[in-house]
Amino acid sequence: MGWALVRLDDRLLHGQVAVGWLGKLAPKRIVVADDRLAASTWEREMVESAAPEGVEVRVIAVDAVATLPPQTAVGSFLLLRGPLELQRLVRAGYAPPEVNVGGLHTAAGKQRVLDYFYADAADAAALREAAAAGCRLFAQDVPGNPVGDVLALLERSGL
Repeated sequence: MGWALVRLDDRLLHGQVAVGWLGKLAPKRIVVADDRLAASTWEREMVESAAPEGVEVRVIAVDAVATLPPQTAVGSFLLLRGPLELQRLVRAGYAPPEVNVGGLHTAAGKQRVLDYFYADAADAAALREAAAAGCRLFAQDVPGNPVGDVLALLERSGL
């Protein structure tokens, strides 16, 4: 599929995505692949209503990404909550060619890789598995900020 952007971000659709990335890439659609949101009508409607005017938002379960028609991806963003969701896609046979590691914030057991990128051993293993499957992983919180090689950053962080 030809996504305009595949992004890992634990906040999913929020200001950096809506202003920064949408402003730069102007997608026509955002697909949020998240099991919890897909299962909650209230949360799903909240996320769908957060989209800028003229941008369609679809919330689906992670496993449904592999079954989307290819035209869904054209000019669209795919947002995933984190590395474990990306790993599920890879294991289902879908490895996006390029993945932006955006906001993965501090949480219990996670260590700092960058100011906006925290990970643990399971996250690092999931990211390495995605890279081995052919995903080019780059860390960048917003357009215009420096781009980092995720695997090199993990190595430097001891993960």
